[in-house]
Amino acid sequence: MRRLYFLVPDIDNATQIVKALKDMGIVNEGMHVVVKDQEKLDMTQILEAGVLETTDFLHALIRGAIAGGVIGLIAGILLVQFPPEEFILGGGTIFGLTVFGIIFGAWASSLVGISIPNPAVQKFERAVEAGGIMMLVDIPKVKEEEILVFMKMYHPETTIHGLQYSSKPA
Repeated sequence: MRRLYFLVPDIDNATQIVKALKDMGIVNEGMHVVVKDQEKLDMTQILEAGVLETTDFLHALIRGAIAGGVIGLIAGILLVQFPPEEFILGGGTIFGLTVFGIIFGAWASSLVGISIPNPAVQKFERAVEAGGIMMLVDIPKVKEEEILVFMKMYHPETTIHGLQYSSKPA
């Protein structure tokens, strides 16, 4: 999956785009908006972007889990190789410290990640404050070209600000 970020100037265009994307097979759960005015959100009839879309939470969680797992694995291996006096440690120690490292790393880094805005969303902050509507749309890679051509052809007033890999499954 890819996440398409774009800025729509008004409600009418947003509503037309949502209808067209639904006709192309994009599900409602794959479309989110960031708006300043709650009334605009109600008019678009799509989901408001939440913590997972507007912060670095998920990426931080994944990075923390990987880093914690590696550190836990290394600590487990070192502890088994150089055990404290009168202790006999085995593979369970390595496994336990690796799992602990994954959990602790994911938890600690997600606490930081939730406070960091998603850079792709942050670029739109001024435009949203000025009344624009930011849309985040999760699209299958196979439909990427079709959707980009559609947007350029039928909605030239929409500013497309890029694609990035989404954390959502394909």
